This record gives sequence, C-alpha cells and structure tokens, in this order.
Amino acid sequence: MSSVDPDEFRRVPGYLRGQVGVVVGECGNKPLPVGHGAGEVFREPEPVLTVRFDAERVFGATGAGSYLHADLWLSNLEEVS
Repeated sequence: MSSVDPDEFRRVPGYLRGQVGVVVGECGNKPLPVGHGAGEVFREPEPVLTVRFDAERVFGATGAGSYLHADLWLSNLEEVS
C-alpha cells in the first residue's frame, strides 16, 4: 500500500497507507472516483483488488489474531519486492 498522502481524495483509509498486505481476490474493473461532493469525477475503470492485512500490524495488540480486508484500486497499491 502506498504511504503517500495524495493531493486528492482517493478512497484509501489513512490507517492502511504504508501497510503491507496480500492480494487475495479481484473485483473486476471499476471507475476510480476522485474528489468528493460536487467536485467528484470518475477516471477510467481500473482493476479493484481485495487485499488482506494483518490487523495486529495495522491496529496493534487490539487486532491480534485477526485480518482486515479492503477493496482497493490498483493505482493505490505498490508492489513489494
């Protein structure tokens, strides 16, 4: 997950920025909404992927033994080598 704080509202929860997850599913191509309210625009469709995160890494001991899943647009993800 990219750690960059975007200049525009991109539908990415702040608590997931910079976290490492595993792609576990595909949701097809969906238009990427950018902005909010009357200023919202839709960009070309791109793949939406379901990503699993270790909740303990995201939320600390409160999340121990749990996972968090989020559907995220591909352009919001970074590949980890």
